[in-house]
Amino acid sequence: MKFLENIALFFTGALGFNKKAYTLIEKDLRQEEDNFLLAARADLLGLNFPTMYYMLELIPYMVEEEEAWIKRMVKRKSIWEERFSDLDIDP
Repeated sequence: MKFLENIALFFTGALGFNKKAYTLIEKDLRQEEDNFLLAARADLLGLNFPTMYYMLELIPYMVEEEEAWIKRMVKRKSIWEERFSDLDIDP
């Protein structure tokens, strides 16, 4: 049994090496989307950007993502812990 488990672990490591890379890329994409939505909705925080007039044109396209974005922002405990966990470093 141990031999079969070792073979299964070997093939998992040999063939699934890119899984972590894909998850990191997807996580970075989510973080970039969050940053963009934060910049686009900065008026909610009282921040005035000179480009706010142009951002208003994008709001109808962001309505679908806004609820999920708010839920993700509420669930975040610490941004630094998320960044360090990606690099496998203890804060």
